Amino acid sequence: IQYRCGDFRWYYDADGIVARRNRRVLDHVVGAEPFALLVGRQGGAATSGTWDSVWATATSSDQNLFRRGGATVFPLVLRAAPDSAGPPRWNFSGEFLEYVAARAGENDRAALPERAAGYIYGLINAPRFRAEFQVELRRDFPRISVAGAASFRALSDVGWQLLRLHVLAEVVPSVIFAPVGENVVESIAFGDADAAGYGSVVINAAGQRFERVHRHAWERTCGGSPVLERFLRSRKGRRLDEDDIRAFAVLATALDRERPLLDEADEIVAALLDERSRGDGMEMQ
Repeated sequence: IQYRCGDFRWYYDADGIVARRNRRVLDHVVGAEPFALLVGRQGGAATSGTWDSVWATATSSDQNLFRRGGATVFPLVLRAAPDSAGPPRWNFSGEFLEYVAARAGENDRAALPERAAGYIYGLINAPRFRAEFQVELRRDFPRISVAGAASFRALSDVGWQLLRLHVLAEVVPSVIFAPVGENVVESIAFGDADAAGYGSVVINAAGQRFERVHRHAWERTCGGSPVLERFLRSRKGRRLDEDDIRAFAVLATALDRERPLLDEADEIVAALLDERSRGDGMEMQ
């Protein structure tokens, strides 16, 4: 189960042990492609800073994924009922897809749902979008601004790259762990960053550390909590095993690799918002 953003734990999946398993929704997610979005409804409950209550998953997730406020699961695809032979279908209303098609000038109706999913994820991850609508995001779900054709496709491409990074399935880690030791998390500190922003996360007095962690990755928050620091803090006093070490390295690498994608999303959204201020550009849905 995804216990916190990018932090997966084993659990015993039984009705007598696990409260509120919510099979009605989560059965559409487990092992699914193309995944589910996790979004907080009231961002102000999770953080007093910039809204960051969004993530993605390809497996079950804890409702308390974020610091406060809970994560609502939005499967991108709905599976047929067990007693039905029907194919999976995209989890968008026909009305919404018609609106997007008209606004974005999208003639390929077969590809439209997938492009809409990527567009939504790219949009709500863009820092400029979060800053522009920070008041609204503190009290409700994001409202989706629909762009014209070129921007729609460009932001959809960025969104799918971000989504695949955030589910961590295809990330080959560049972060390394050294030197050999007991691997026990005692204290946690980021430092020794070079001019490019890469530093080390030291976990104990013996100097064991994760190297080539970017400052952006270390400072990255999700649902009001610093992602990497929370990963280690929840294991304080414990020995990191090989799975823990690899999981941290994969997560830190993914958060580093999102940087150019967020910049690209920001550039697209900034241009759209500038157009919107002149009476053109995006419309809200």
